[in-house]
Amino acid sequence: MPKEATIESPMIISAEAHAHQCFFRIACWALMLIALELLTCSCARIMAPEGGPKDTMPPKLIKASPMQESIGFKGKMIKLVFDKEIEVRDIDNKLVVTPRLQKLENEPSYTHNVRGKTLKLTLQAPLAEGATYTFNFNDAIKDITEGNVAENPVLTFSTGDHIDAMYVTGQVKYLMTHQPAAKVVVALYEANDDNLNILNSPPDYFIKTDEEGKFKLDHVKKGQYYMYASTSQENQLTVDLGADEYGFLKDPIDLTAVPVDNVALYILKADVREFKLQAQQPQGPYFELRFNKPVVDYTLNLVQKSKRFKKNPTLYSHLVEHKQIIRVYNTLGLLEEDSLEAHLTAKDVVGTVIEASVTIHFGERRNQNNPASYTFKPTAGTAIAPDFLGTMTVSKPVKEVVEDHLFFVFNGQEKVHIHTKDLQFNAQRDVISIKKRLDPKMLVPQKNKNKKSEAEEGLVLQMTEGAFVTIEGDSSKAMR
Repeated sequence: MPKEATIESPMIISAEAHAHQCFFRIACWALMLIALELLTCSCARIMAPEGGPKDTMPPKLIKASPMQESIGFKGKMIKLVFDKEIEVRDIDNKLVVTPRLQKLENEPSYTHNVRGKTLKLTLQAPLAEGATYTFNFNDAIKDITEGNVAENPVLTFSTGDHIDAMYVTGQVKYLMTHQPAAKVVVALYEANDDNLNILNSPPDYFIKTDEEGKFKLDHVKKGQYYMYASTSQENQLTVDLGADEYGFLKDPIDLTAVPVDNVALYILKADVREFKLQAQQPQGPYFELRFNKPVVDYTLNLVQKSKRFKKNPTLYSHLVEHKQIIRVYNTLGLLEEDSLEAHLTAKDVVGTVIEASVTIHFGERRNQNNPASYTFKPTAGTAIAPDFLGTMTVSKPVKEVVEDHLFFVFNGQEKVHIHTKDLQFNAQRDVISIKKRLDPKMLVPQKNKNKKSEAEEGLVLQMTEGAFVTIEGDSSKAMR
């Protein structure tokens, strides 16, 4: 028995040792696989070094082809090389080329390609002979890591034997406020162009003003130029008389001998399109006269009176939709087969007058269910003067006012009523002016031990429900 025991004991110890060795090998392989996975993930993830300063340096142009201010360029390729890797964003809208490149019918004037630190432009449109070109990239070029914008990425070269040296500087302001007009297009047109029309002709030279409205148009060919400024977009470069603010110099500027400095341009919005009455027809429960531009003043008087009306009827109307529509209300109870003749006189912002005969008739009578809305000036919290002047604008003409529902409250207690003699309506009865002489003592906040809140001190204008009733029966809501 002891002999058998001595034989079995070594076999048991060997099995345990073998198990430990297998476990150790498996653990080693597992650790190696984990380490390899971590190494792979760290290699695949590109990250900026931690702890170092943020890169704030913009890309710097170190090489250009053609070279800056070189002459005699006849190529089709423009190449810019920077000191760091770059990317280009929205180049079609941000790159400004003067004189403008020819617009092609079936392809763009140029294409671009970025690889690493290099930007290449391939010109599809031909360059003019003997012209000085300026390619201004503005903020289209940025570095690929932090998005730092390249500074002054401007390239100038000539296809002739010299660089044009004429320039014009100045400032653009808004005419009504004299405030600087920022990001406004300033453009030059050759004065000898007999077919010039700023409404459909792009300029020969253009640039955008800075935040102070200042500009410098550089490298201009010698000659005489008409000059204008407008809020049109760079990718349009033509003036929309109905939407843009614009201004121009009456006479050409002379750049035949010396540059011109400190030109003052003023812009404003003046829609000089032909004033037209575009349509006159029933629209829902209304009759509407539609114009192609805003109306600043009008009259609409009945010339044919029905025997149904014992005295002169009142025809209610007012301007809606940005003042381009005169809306007439059927307050006379006309049926679909009824009609009235009226005389229209309408005037636009530049003083053009339209006179026309109008046949007023209505379609199906149905309620639009559009409750009246109103705004009041001055707004809450505005200081009130003893000679109070306020205005209320209503979305529909007002038919009547209930005196007892409109008043000032002094110190949360005393009421000062506003009477009809204190109210003045405009011709369309949708704007009400309130004029009231107030006791100056009421304008000074008083101590009130019984007040519930700070809002109850001083003078407050209040309007209870039903103070105004529109021609469609809407009652105004309470207001404070």
